Amino acid sequence: MKIITASLVSVMRARREMERAFAQGDWNLVKTWDKKVGEYLDAAFDDPDRDNRILVDELEKILKLYGDMVTHLPEEAAQQWLRKPGLLV
Repeated sequence: MKIITASLVSVMRARREMERAFAQGDWNLVKTWDKKVGEYLDAAFDDPDRDNRILVDELEKILKLYGDMVTHLPEEAAQQWLRKPGLLV
């Protein structure tokens, strides 16, 4: 059995923090943790000592969380995040 790597622990912690922010309805904090989850996933996938089974299990949890967030994202927050400078929305 492999030991869970530091890169994977970072992914797990960031996912849990993003879940907490989502549960609290703090969409700005969700956005912050979303960026960190992405960074930590990159590191975990690049880690030569990763345990692929555990990484895939964690990825499934993250994808489920994203699905829940998309379902419950307030329209106002969605529009704000989709606006880009110079574009009319």
